[in-house]
Amino acid sequence: MPGFCSRRSVPFSLYAPKQVANYFGTKYSLIRQRHMFDRTLLKLALDCDEESLASALLEKTGCGACLWLSRNDELVSVSLKHPVTLEILEDTAEALRSRLEEWDCPGIPEVVDLDLDESASFAPEPIPYESRFVKVEEGDRVVGGYALLEFPEEEGGGTGSAQEEVTEFFSSLFAVSFKLRRSQRRVDRAAGRLEEVAEVGKVFAEVGEPERTIHRILDLAKQASGAEVGAVVRALSEENFVVTGLPREVLERIRFGNGRNLIEVALQSDETRVFDRGYLASNLEPDSSGIILENVILVPLEYEAQRLGALVLFNLPPDQVTDGLNLATVGTMARLAASALTSEIRQAERLEQERTKQELKAAFTIQQGLLPKEFPEFSGVTIAAVSRPSRSVGGDFYDTFSIGENLLGILIADVSGKGIPAGLLMATARAYMRILAMRHPDSPARCLEELNDQLVKEIADNKFITANYVIVDLERKKVTSANAGHHEVLIVSDQGTEAVESGGLPLGILEGTEYEDVAAEVKGGDKIVLFTDGLIEVRNGEGTLLGTDGLKQILSSMKKAPPGGLLESLWEETIAFSASGEPDDDWTVVIVEVR
Repeated sequence: MPGFCSRRSVPFSLYAPKQVANYFGTKYSLIRQRHMFDRTLLKLALDCDEESLASALLEKTGCGACLWLSRNDELVSVSLKHPVTLEILEDTAEALRSRLEEWDCPGIPEVVDLDLDESASFAPEPIPYESRFVKVEEGDRVVGGYALLEFPEEEGGGTGSAQEEVTEFFSSLFAVSFKLRRSQRRVDRAAGRLEEVAEVGKVFAEVGEPERTIHRILDLAKQASGAEVGAVVRALSEENFVVTGLPREVLERIRFGNGRNLIEVALQSDETRVFDRGYLASNLEPDSSGIILENVILVPLEYEAQRLGALVLFNLPPDQVTDGLNLATVGTMARLAASALTSEIRQAERLEQERTKQELKAAFTIQQGLLPKEFPEFSGVTIAAVSRPSRSVGGDFYDTFSIGENLLGILIADVSGKGIPAGLLMATARAYMRILAMRHPDSPARCLEELNDQLVKEIADNKFITANYVIVDLERKKVTSANAGHHEVLIVSDQGTEAVESGGLPLGILEGTEYEDVAAEVKGGDKIVLFTDGLIEVRNGEGTLLGTDGLKQILSSMKKAPPGGLLESLWEETIAFSASGEPDDDWTVVIVEVR
């Protein structure tokens, strides 16, 4: 539905690594056994594609309509499988709103409207139906809900029932989507505030403080042209702009007959435009302005072929509107304003480059300090590991530690983002994991569950970690793994290379997420391999990924190599396979050989 598009968030590839695997653990084993699990559904949730989730829910339940609402939403979204009356949808939307109030869901509006596609078709008369309302929860908090409508007597309507397992499954998917959508709202609001603060705080060579300079130039332009009032509109991006002078709301209320407001017209004008009283009377929408307009002049702000915004002047003396000298003077003022803005941009770029340089330097120091300086001393294993960032600082890290006699802990992880925030998140996760490893020496899953709950409380909503934690019992020759949205562990033996299959949601997204312990037997000479994206997501000249299967073939062909030699060979194979001669992402590998 067109109305839903505005709710979409950052694409899946930006919120989660591309390798995010099996979302659900033991809690949803029954769903997987009934073939209801689909990796695509997790991608839809992380993409915040709730319309597609609702369509999939209708297909699996056989219901005819789905309505959903998250906290702080203003509209109830609707997905229809077959026609239904508008009255039924409105009644269900109000019932859903009431249920959410009863469930103490915050941020629910007092009155709700429907977010409907204009092409939606409605039934001509009421249809018998049954409704079911389902909570969407994060931990013990209700954050939204959805309603399913069944039409058992309507030909072509739903014939299935909303099974408990399916609704619980999709409730978790909606919870992920709702949370990521709220996170993006917070990011957008924070970005807007930072942009405004940056505009006020910058100081520029030769020009001085640009905001003050813009005000001075605007005052000079008004004085020189005789304009009563004016404004400078600065374009920060295609959709974001700043107005100096008249309030932004005043300019937005001045609307032309083609539906565009004055700000849009100003930013899209490639040359100076003069609107006299006759033109304004014929082309402005009635009562679209809060001020009396006699005339308007729009002058583009350009410097070195770069478009920066526009100078807008209102109500010049009639004899000045078409005066060539006056228009030339206004053009000069516009060029001065553009020069000031260019100075602002260049100074900001210099400051940002220096800030980024210092941040990357600090982040690199943090990251290198987190990597093990030496490996635990066990007589029964040989360990080799390396982490090579694709840039100066990456998001990968690993750790190895002793958690008791004959018990080796191995953690490999990929943190979202780069720089100091990612480095601090690495340090937090590493510190907690070492404590949890001693608390639960026999269950990687319990460690990840407690680490996840702690991270959900402490880190920003748009941050997360994919991780795989492995405990190696050297006495019993047993490997136990728990996976949080990371690549699976590989075991290389004389028989070939096999994966320890396990999966779960990345850490830090949803409180109460459950993970699963998966065990495998090893024998002397076997190797345990943990890795991140850079090893398998490299592409050759034909655009083909190396992939997990390609990695398995390489490992099987080198199964007799010692860990250190195997590590170096894997790096050489990656470079040889890559079309660019280097990995496309951070390259981290840990190899443990059991003797």
